[in-house]
Amino acid sequence: MAAMTKSAKTLVLQLIDKDIDTVEAMMVNLNSRTTFKTDELEFSDDGIDALLRTVDASKLMKADFDSMCTPVLRMENMLDIATVTKSNAFSSMIEMKTEQISNLINNAKDVYENIFILCPSNNSEAVKLSMNFQASIRVFTV
Repeated sequence: MAAMTKSAKTLVLQLIDKDIDTVEAMMVNLNSRTTFKTDELEFSDDGIDALLRTVDASKLMKADFDSMCTPVLRMENMLDIATVTKSNAFSSMIEMKTEQISNLINNAKDVYENIFILCPSNNSEAVKLSMNFQASIRVFTV
């Protein structure tokens, strides 16, 4: 991967539903930190949910990514994963979150050299939104 072969700071954003195989499950079997769940609400203090909730109120800084993303490698920000959502049908809500996702990606570009975005292949809005960004952002559909 780019993080290991090119020593580039890399972030993996997962704009996919939780029922799809996730990067953290395939790579490192990472567990999420704190989760609170009721029938109406599911809350997580890390991953894509926390990033989107925070970017709604303020610009995301390096410290935010450090606390909300899961590091895979020991070197700081070398390979971080924004864990998959805890909510059901996340991909169907992407159209309503385009501004937050755009802001999240723009803020991430200040911290990371590479950003990999996983999008659901059946959601053209998510793919279109992710493809609007230049530089070292790569979009993959699953």
